[in-house]
Amino acid sequence: MLFEKQNNNTVEEYMTKWLVNTKRPSLKRSSYDRVEQSLNYQIFPAIGKIKLKKLTADDIQMMLNNLSERSSYSTTKKAYVNLNSCLDLAVLKGDIKKNPIFFYSGIIFMLQNYIFKEFL
Repeated sequence: MLFEKQNNNTVEEYMTKWLVNTKRPSLKRSSYDRVEQSLNYQIFPAIGKIKLKKLTADDIQMMLNNLSERSSYSTTKKAYVNLNSCLDLAVLKGDIKKNPIFFYSGIIFMLQNYIFKEFL
């Protein structure tokens, strides 16, 4: 599983392998549990069934918008950070050509807007 080429995986399949093979060795158990919860409760229900290579910035934006409406800024940010980290690695490994988060500035605006609202 560690070196298996991940050509046609869903976001859920790919991120589960990322969590186990990449994140687990470097995290304390409690940190690992928090990342796992972010994946299982925030990311996978929204975009987990989408093929990784078909994932778009619009899919991610919709997920983050919906998440920000029902969750805290911290929860939304954790989902964003975990997804971005995994997608950056997928680009480096050649499993996808680009990170869809990088090409959509609306996500940054949404997060900044959320911070602004938090302090009103």
